[in-house]
Amino acid sequence: MDIDLDDLKRKYKKKTRADILDLSQLQVMVPLLIREICRLEAELSQATKYIKNLELKRPPNEKKGRSGRAEWVVAYDMKKGRLKIKLKGIYDHKSAKMASNAVIAILPNVEKGFDVINDIRELSAITDMRTVFHLRKVRYLLVQAGVNRTVRVAENKESALSLLFEKYFKQGPDMMVAESMEDAESALDNQGKFLNV
Repeated sequence: MDIDLDDLKRKYKKKTRADILDLSQLQVMVPLLIREICRLEAELSQATKYIKNLELKRPPNEKKGRSGRAEWVVAYDMKKGRLKIKLKGIYDHKSAKMASNAVIAILPNVEKGFDVINDIRELSAITDMRTVFHLRKVRYLLVQAGVNRTVRVAENKESALSLLFEKYFKQGPDMMVAESMEDAESALDNQGKFLNV
């Protein structure tokens, strides 16, 4: 007996009961469907185990650290495609290297075209040019990974640190400055929306 699956989908996709007229077809289909359900359950179970194993081997989506008077948090939001980097305290070359390594550890997770939010509101000082080297190295690696837009969160746009970041990390027209994380998120969510008709 030939069974037209497209016809059955069209008839029963939104119904809860079968018509008596299709009983002969459904008598053949029920055992086939049960076997297919069992096969799909086994396949789903195997795929779930495989995904759990991959999750264990995957680099983390968040790295936190501290060295001396410096602290950092690097987190990647996979759903929004956003890498958030928060720097806090006073950075010397050692802490800058450790913070840059935290970013590097997260980079294998990002997908090309991701956005970066760089929060420097609580960054107090950068002690020397060797520190700037590590921050520039991160900027280079972000570009290599395919960064799209960047938002720097700084309360005072005219501070020495803000101007330092502007000088060494300017990306071009896709660089924005915000005063809070909420403003940064909003800027990325809404950029270009007014152009859509």
